[in-house]
Amino acid sequence: MKNEELKKTLEYLIELAETLAEENKTLRKQNKVLAEEVLIMQQFYIEEQNTTTLERELLKAHDDSTRKNQLTWVVTKIGKA
Repeated sequence: MKNEELKKTLEYLIELAETLAEENKTLRKQNKVLAEEVLIMQQFYIEEQNTTTLERELLKAHDDSTRKNQLTWVVTKIGKA
């Protein structure tokens, strides 16, 4: 009787190990997909930050140019007066 119980326990443990191995494979695949998605999101975030920085620089340059043009206009008007 003892051997029969041990045999059933061993069969159960083998089935459990096979099930866990399959679940592990599935989780590894899911992990790989998630890791790829994270990389894509990080790249998107970096590109977004670069775009934002570029936009700020362009706005600053535009503001500087506008101020220079306004100053030139004022100086021209004063010079004509």
